[in-house]
Amino acid sequence: MVVDTSLYDELGILPSAATDEIRAAYRRLALKYHPDKNGGDARAAEKFKKVAEAYEILSDPTKRRHYDQLGKASAAGQNGPSAANFPFGSVDAEELFRRFFGVSTGGGSAGGPPSARKPPDIAIQLQLSLEELYCGTRKRVAVRRVRRCPHCKGHGTSDQRPLASCQLCGGRGQRVHGMRVGGLVLQQMQVCSSCNGTGKTALKHPCKHCFMSQHSDNRVAGTVECVKELLLEVDPGTENEARFRFHGEGDEMPPPYQEAGDIIITTKALPHPHYRRISKNDLLLLNCVVPLESVFQKDFFIPIEHLDGRILKIFPAEGTCAKKNILEPLFPHRLYSVVNKGMPIRGDPQGRQGKLFVRIHIVYPRALNVSQLTLLEEAFRYRLPDMTEPPQGKSVCLNYYSGNSAPSQKASSKWEKEEQQGTKRNSNSRLSTSSSTCQLQ
Repeated sequence: MVVDTSLYDELGILPSAATDEIRAAYRRLALKYHPDKNGGDARAAEKFKKVAEAYEILSDPTKRRHYDQLGKASAAGQNGPSAANFPFGSVDAEELFRRFFGVSTGGGSAGGPPSARKPPDIAIQLQLSLEELYCGTRKRVAVRRVRRCPHCKGHGTSDQRPLASCQLCGGRGQRVHGMRVGGLVLQQMQVCSSCNGTGKTALKHPCKHCFMSQHSDNRVAGTVECVKELLLEVDPGTENEARFRFHGEGDEMPPPYQEAGDIIITTKALPHPHYRRISKNDLLLLNCVVPLESVFQKDFFIPIEHLDGRILKIFPAEGTCAKKNILEPLFPHRLYSVVNKGMPIRGDPQGRQGKLFVRIHIVYPRALNVSQLTLLEEAFRYRLPDMTEPPQGKSVCLNYYSGNSAPSQKASSKWEKEEQQGTKRNSNSRLSTSSSTCQLQ
């Protein structure tokens, strides 16, 4: 039973947290509230102190056991460094994690050179049409980049020699600033006012070749701007937002950077008026409009123009109206698929493709002429009755059956049996429609 949970609350964890959870919580909070990250904020410094104290007790199994049983006073009495006398403020956040965890957070230590071996990558977005992604294409892309000046070798000096280190900060580019917070003296790293963080002395004799070409305050001494033309091979079936990396073709900065950056080109698919790419290898055709009378014609097919310019003749499946005189009509707004006519599978040696989905829109005429009626009669094998004279009999209304009171199974079987017998006798009774009434003769 834990008698006090205040230290667990400081780290935002439960009393049952494992050692790895305690370490992860402390690392996250210490990086967030470290004085170097908060510009000397007193509240952040106080929070950092409490987080460090909580970790110092909970990370030690013996101290944690005493704390869980007797509270904070018992744990603080154990031997070992406390948060009050540990010099947290004398080290930066990077050094703090190296001291506690033996790992680096990825940035450079305070006052030292950056640990990055190369500058950030150059990101380019290339817009491509769906036709280009379907067929494949070759694109030449011009990229503006920064490279080391070949005359001064990236030093920016006329004599091709590197600049001397700043005497005020010792070439670190940062200076230590002390700040008292309560009983603690926190040390914060600030940019050197003499060299503005470069760690080098002022440039007195600049290189004429690269200095005269600098038109921006953000330019770095010893660099020149140039344009690099890249040839991009886009394979058929390339995905949207595909990334192409050109190693070493990006910015090239002076020391301490050791390598040139990369150029990353990302594809961006433009919208198509008729086709949609619904998955990696599948396409959807939206504008397939078919007149009603065309569906019942002999050898009916739907011609469509594919993304590569080919004309595809799409026939109905076997067993539909045009093949065996069996009426299985194409339903409007239903999806149909054509195998191996979608997007090419990128890099497939057999040249296989995904599916092409077609959403058919059937246009129904407002009125039917004689030829259209003939096509419908042949398709449905049914002739409308001659309505020149009104039939005799009693008119009744045909209402929609909601199905709330369904007939019993016995009654349904009886109706089905009578219907089958009536079909065999070829009864003279017939059902004809006139407007919204159903008439029985």
